[in-house]
Amino acid sequence: MRLYLMRHGEAVPPGPRVQDEDRPLTLEGRRRVRELARAWSRRDDPVPEVWVVSPLVRAVQTCEICLAEMNPDAPVEISRRLLPSGRVSFLLDLLEERGEGAVAVVGHQPLLGGLGVFLLGWPSVPADLEPGAILALDVERPGEGTLVWHAIPARDDRGPLFLEPPPR
Repeated sequence: MRLYLMRHGEAVPPGPRVQDEDRPLTLEGRRRVRELARAWSRRDDPVPEVWVVSPLVRAVQTCEICLAEMNPDAPVEISRRLLPSGRVSFLLDLLEERGEGAVAVVGHQPLLGGLGVFLLGWPSVPADLEPGAILALDVERPGEGTLVWHAIPARDDRGPLFLEPPPR
């Protein structure tokens, strides 16, 4: 299975007028996600056949931007299992239900980082999976996954970065 773990883009900070679940992406967060999704769509990678997304506004908006750039007709499943307080074991069950193919998961830290660590068998994930970042993994069995690439949203005019590990 090709699995894309994507953290939502940069969101407005929590405050007295904005509940955590209602925090939208900032304008800069939208721009960075759009640029990353556009660059991702030009890569020779399997396109996600299904998107599984947290119900929080910032994750849904991130998914919508990616779909517009990649595959607007792909099915989307909103899952409460992707709430920030979710458990890695619940996500593993959710992924087992998907079977083979390419799946994109859009959610939050620390849950996505925890899932990545578990699937890769690593002590930590790159850059703590900053807002808008993506980990592309090939996974046959938990603990034996392979990092294919790690994408970081643009921070300047150079555009997003796709970092690939050295060949084994």
